[in-house]
Amino acid sequence: MKIVLKKKFINRNNRNKIIKEIYNSHKNYYNCFSKDKKIKLKIINYFLFKKGTDISNYYIIYYDKKIAGFCSFYNHSQYKNKMMLNLKFALKFIKKRNKKYVYNNLKKFNNQFPRYKLLKNYVYLSRILVFKSFQNKGIGKYVMHKIFKNKKVILHVISSNNKAIKFYKKLGSKVINNHHKYFLLKIFF
Repeated sequence: MKIVLKKKFINRNNRNKIIKEIYNSHKNYYNCFSKDKKIKLKIINYFLFKKGTDISNYYIIYYDKKIAGFCSFYNHSQYKNKMMLNLKFALKFIKKRNKKYVYNNLKKFNNQFPRYKLLKNYVYLSRILVFKSFQNKGIGKYVMHKIFKNKKVILHVISSNNKAIKFYKKLGSKVINNHHKYFLLKIFF
């Protein structure tokens, strides 16, 4: 088993695969921006390559030379700034008449999250996804330990995602805030 982390996409097919997986794993968030899936995918593509967004700092995960997943993260103290930049950039794709729709959806979405103080010395795990065909091979655990060695990590996980919660528990996560829809977890590596 050879796992490699790279900062760049190799080709257009890999980029499109990552964009679709990001959308599928975070539909609740991207559905706030539009009802049109094409627009949502364009927004994700833009976020990937626009400095300052919540997914612009990332690694592509390869397993035996095949694309296997994606991981993005940033300093937790930048959380609010990242979300504001996401909104600013996403609005470029939204027609004026739909902006109120976006604002209302994002407000509802954000109200589902536990409230907490931004933590300076923590890394916020924005996304980690391992494609289904590569799961249960130790890839997620390897990536977490490789990227976040000697770091404090904080993340949100939707309360209905039992598989992810089990994964984070195995890594030693602790629930620091429990809201009806999302948990806020922290992990020390």
